[in-house]
Amino acid sequence: MPFTFKKLCLGLVASGFVVSMAHAEDKALTTESAEKLMSEKNYICLSCHKVDTQLIGPSYQAVAVKYQGQEDAEEMLIKSIKEGASGKWKEEGVTAPMPPNNVTDEDAKALVQWVLSLAPTEAETAKPADTAKDAEKPAEKESVEAEEKESTEAVEKEEPKAEEPKAE
Repeated sequence: MPFTFKKLCLGLVASGFVVSMAHAEDKALTTESAEKLMSEKNYICLSCHKVDTQLIGPSYQAVAVKYQGQEDAEEMLIKSIKEGASGKWKEEGVTAPMPPNNVTDEDAKALVQWVLSLAPTEAETAKPADTAKDAEKPAEKESVEAEEKESTEAVEKEEPKAEEPKAE
């Protein structure tokens, strides 16, 4: 039986190789699964970083906020993990350089995607109560001004002004 590309693909699908690869790409890490991955593979990330607290390095949430919306953030952070980095957090008081880490490309990408997912969304950062109060203020101010104007006009109509004596 001759070897063909079609038979190879069918064999890979039947063995679950292709299916498991596709599933791995679709499954995003949670905080729990990210910490488990780092622990199981003996990655030293958690020695310097925590999710919401600055240790030696910035918190993962701070990293997410700093690079939120930056087009090249994923690539740049993967490079920082793999090759190390320094000076990026100096303004925030982090002076220790991050050493290069022996993390697989696949794990580095998954971890970076998880870190970037920690950034708050616009809906999470909006303050609905403040927004509602601010929205009411102009209307409330106009109403108070209208009442004051009506009150002043009513008083002026009721009490005629006394004429001032003429200077001779």
